[in-house]
Amino acid sequence: MGYVSELLQTFVEGLVVQESTEKDQDLLARATASNLKTSEAIGCTIEPILIHDTDKIKITVVIGDSDPISYYSGGENWYDFTTALVKEAGFHDNEPIMIEVVIDKAQGSAAISIYDIDLFASTIEKLSVAQGLSVFDRVLADRDHRCFQVLGLSTKFATSALSFLPLGVPCILDGRATGRSASIAQNRCANSKRKGSVVCYQRISRLLKVGARTLISSPPSEPLS
Repeated sequence: MGYVSELLQTFVEGLVVQESTEKDQDLLARATASNLKTSEAIGCTIEPILIHDTDKIKITVVIGDSDPISYYSGGENWYDFTTALVKEAGFHDNEPIMIEVVIDKAQGSAAISIYDIDLFASTIEKLSVAQGLSVFDRVLADRDHRCFQVLGLSTKFATSALSFLPLGVPCILDGRATGRSASIAQNRCANSKRKGSVVCYQRISRLLKVGARTLISSPPSEPLS
């Protein structure tokens, strides 16, 4: 289950993610749901956890033909958002719920957030060669190496120009470390058919071959200490 589904299923039922993409600059998702959860369940939810404090998330919910109800991590209070959802739901019965999630990622930092490694990989995979090259040209525009800090990753994998790091592993460039510690409960790059970061590496390596400077020579032989 990806980041967006996990987040939205804390307060809705019957969730269907209609479309979603994740690139270096943002994550975008649109979904529908059949119902809100009970007011008690919604009241127990917590605001979304972001990888970097400078990342910003906006969640917009429309129930039936009502006005949008929005949460923005740069301003709105999560309690006010969930309270407004519960109140609005009281005026609607079995009406469709439309949801949009947008995460704007911090730009200019040595480390870029990835919230769903599978979604990131599939998004890049669908791009043309020219579009894929433009993403990595942008990522490496002002430096020779860039780190991605990946939610749910358990083991580092890297190219000569890109490092994909679990949360809590610092991105060290020119002797400077950047990053933030976090507890990871699972590796979202693994499921019943794909196990561990080596398979993540194999998938990403195929995608990164659009640029010669991002070729991967070999996967890590042992976990990062």
